Amino acid sequence: MVIIAGEFKLNPERRSEALEAMRIASEKTLANDKGCIQYHFYQEISDPDTVLVFERWASYEDILAHVMSAHMPAFHKALNETVIDRDIFIYQDVVEEPCLV
Repeated sequence: MVIIAGEFKLNPERRSEALEAMRIASEKTLANDKGCIQYHFYQEISDPDTVLVFERWASYEDILAHVMSAHMPAFHKALNETVIDRDIFIYQDVVEEPCLV
């Protein structure tokens, strides 16, 4: 399993555009992209211009196919126009176990 996690800092003046692009990307990815287990964006409660991303994928190959999928160019264009900073990480070969705490 592969996890992608991080955060986007949005341009406050274009926040609604960024959030709409993220909503569309999430819907299309979850509906169409093979190997996608989870693909979500979460707006920070204390800072509405910060959005966290969390994705779970079956394999790295599935992520590569996702990046090349038909809906991603529009999403990347929207991010480049509305995001002022990002800090995203990929965690590979993740072993998933239930948390008992």
